[in-house]
Amino acid sequence: MVIARSNVPHVNVSLAYFARALSALDLPALPPRALRADPLARPRGVTVRARPLSVGDTVEGALDWGDPRLANGAHADDYALDLSPDRTVSLRASRVATRERGYGPVDLVLRVLDRDRVVAESLGDESASTTLRFTPPRPGRYTVRVTTFGPWHHAGRYALRAEAPPRE
Repeated sequence: MVIARSNVPHVNVSLAYFARALSALDLPALPPRALRADPLARPRGVTVRARPLSVGDTVEGALDWGDPRLANGAHADDYALDLSPDRTVSLRASRVATRERGYGPVDLVLRVLDRDRVVAESLGDESASTTLRFTPPRPGRYTVRVTTFGPWHHAGRYALRAEAPPRE
C-alpha cells in the first residue's frame, strides 16, 4: 500500500487507516519471539552514561540526530537521580524554543526506570511540557529518561527540572 497524498493533519490518523487496511489482508500473526523485545530498552551494545541530576536542579539538553536510540527508534537522554522512599519528586520536561536549523517542536516523554524496568511514565501528548510525580518504593538510584515520542525523526531542545513538592 502506498499513501501518495493525505490531507489528514496528524500522522496517527493515517496510521490508523493503514492498520485497518493491513488487518483486512488477514496476514499471519508475528511469532511470539518477535514480540519479546522491550521497545523502551536501548538496543544491545548501546550504552549511554547517565548524566547526574539532583532534586532542585534544572538541566538543559537536546534530543537530536546523533543521540543513541531506543529499540522503538526514539531518541533518548538518561539522567541518574538518587532518591529516598519517603519523599515524592516532581519531574518536568519542557520544550525550549529555538531557531536553530533541524530543531523544532518535539513531543517529550518522561520515564523513571528502576534498573531496566519502567516504574513511572508521562507522555507529552503534543504539549509544550510533561510532568511526572514519583514516590520511589525503595531508596536508591533511578534513571530519568527523556525521550521523543516514537521513532519519528523529531529533534529539539528541552529543560528538565527535578523538585520536591511541598509536604502536605
